[in-house]
Amino acid sequence: MGYNSKSEAASLIVKGCVGVIEAVAFDFDLTLVDSSQGIWATICALADELGLRKPSLDEVKATIGYSLKDAMAGFWGRLGDGWVERYREIFAAQHYQGVVPLPGVIETLKTLKSRGIGVAVATNRLSPDDVVNASGVGAVCSVIVGIRTLPSKPSGAIISEAFRLLGVDPQSSAYVGDTDIDMIAAANAGCMPIGVTTGNHSAADLQKAGARHVLSSVVELPDLLAGLE
Repeated sequence: MGYNSKSEAASLIVKGCVGVIEAVAFDFDLTLVDSSQGIWATICALADELGLRKPSLDEVKATIGYSLKDAMAGFWGRLGDGWVERYREIFAAQHYQGVVPLPGVIETLKTLKSRGIGVAVATNRLSPDDVVNASGVGAVCSVIVGIRTLPSKPSGAIISEAFRLLGVDPQSSAYVGDTDIDMIAAANAGCMPIGVTTGNHSAADLQKAGARHVLSSVVELPDLLAGLE
């Protein structure tokens, strides 16, 4: 059964998501990295090419984590598919500048791995390997899953695939993200939803969407997981 709304996900009790956590999968943008400057610069460059208005940084931040087509439709209305590919070309040509790990993220991922906890990235990006590696996160997370062959969140498919590649049961795992759809996707994957407020959603927003725990950043995760053992 899939969950598509905050109320449905919040009503779910994730069975088995207690005790020792064997693996954690993470959303990427605004969970592990601050990509807002890079995304904004790319959108502004695309707007220049298309003769469209440039959205503000705050407008762009509010869309990060959602489907690229759906998010950008709010700026310019529905456009043809070609602009999506052009956006990706510009972003790659800039060598993913403006995508930097949030403070303490790399060290936190290393800490989790040192404790025997598997780590992965599961993101709504189409082909995330290059940007994840460019950010430095790829040096710590060898499992990186995007949506090229899988449905995007709030489906739990990319999260389930990450845990399959790590060789762990979703019920003994957690997914960490900064948006409501991250929490719904975690519920759909059958793992523990953990929210972080490094994005645009408040703790109340994330709890309403089904977060079992809410942290101010990923840096607090090792202590949280240690307390669950």
